[in-house]
Amino acid sequence: INDFNSKPTPQTETRTLVISKGFGLYGMNSSMTLTQLIEKIGVDNLLSINSSKEIYKLSYINDGLSFLNDFERLTMFESVWIEVANDVTITYDETTYEDDQEITLNGGDWYLLNPPKAMSLDVIKRQVGENNIDTIQGLVSVYKQKYIDEGTEFLNDFIGFEEPKGYWILLKNDATLIF
Repeated sequence: INDFNSKPTPQTETRTLVISKGFGLYGMNSSMTLTQLIEKIGVDNLLSINSSKEIYKLSYINDGLSFLNDFERLTMFESVWIEVANDVTITYDETTYEDDQEITLNGGDWYLLNPPKAMSLDVIKRQVGENNIDTIQGLVSVYKQKYIDEGTEFLNDFIGFEEPKGYWILLKNDATLIF
């Protein structure tokens, strides 16, 4: 995903997010550190965070295995799985841009995407190519080209990106999304 540091000067906007008990897939276009997340969510309430590459588990700390935790901070345009013991509402500063943002996705690679704003499936298809989407998987909605190819298109219930939700996305070929 593109390096947000090469983008125009960002601005921030205060947002509120409800994190529900159990696991959830969340997108916060913020660079909050693990320490800041723990402060906002609660040291005993934040059970785990999983990005596409890093992890934090409270159980690792409790079991003397804190060296296994490598999650350091949220990353722009990437979602995370968060597990909490109890519902919590947090506020955070979301990074926003006046100019369009581009996210380049490599074909064949999975991305855990946090779209910076809402976008319909039709717009996504126009940008990446009508038949270039292999899979878009949200927490409860899905779009798979396979369902169309097999005549089970009715299984596709994904209608577009919603912010601050996260999505797994796999494209067949390289493409760029512009938000």
